[in-house]
Amino acid sequence: SSDLCDFRDPKLIYKDGYYFLFAVAKKHVGGGSIILYKSKDLKKWEFVSDVLTHDSEGKMLECVDYHEDLGLLLYSEQDFPSESDHCLNVHSCEYEVGQLNEQYKFISKDGKHLLDYGFDFYAAQIMDEDHYLIAWLNIWGRSNPSSKYGFTGMLTIPRKVEVINGKLYQTPVIYGQLSNSVKSFTQYKDNLIAGTLELN
Repeated sequence: SSDLCDFRDPKLIYKDGYYFLFAVAKKHVGGGSIILYKSKDLKKWEFVSDVLTHDSEGKMLECVDYHEDLGLLLYSEQDFPSESDHCLNVHSCEYEVGQLNEQYKFISKDGKHLLDYGFDFYAAQIMDEDHYLIAWLNIWGRSNPSSKYGFTGMLTIPRKVEVINGKLYQTPVIYGQLSNSVKSFTQYKDNLIAGTLELN
């Protein structure tokens, strides 16, 4: 569309004989949005819908992820305005629980929520059928303490996500096991202390 000035971060799913491509876009006027296309052959694409019923409150949306089996829509939002002591991060990772309707609009059960309240959590994606989620552990536009070691940013500890009775649950995963199922740690690299993994 000629009114788009930004388009990125495609996420592809296969459903009912079609490839569906979720992407984020920004119009010249307004905030970011999540748009949906479909294709039979991954070559010719047809616009389907503007997935959300509203534009973003911040400058732009990024890194969309949708899982129909969970009823979960994830996205990150740049420059989301803070609300009192809520959403104090400059760029936030959010989720909504709901489903796409017949017109491919996302119908949210109770609006958007922060996926993580940390200051360095962005661009979360669910990686496989076990619903393991990993995010980018970095926020740009401010000093980064790891830069003195020659790198900027890393990935978070994976977490398994579940939606139970419309609520999102997240459990850290350590060496392929849910952290609440790990009973003993026998190696120095496995010391679990006060909910953190301590590497000696």
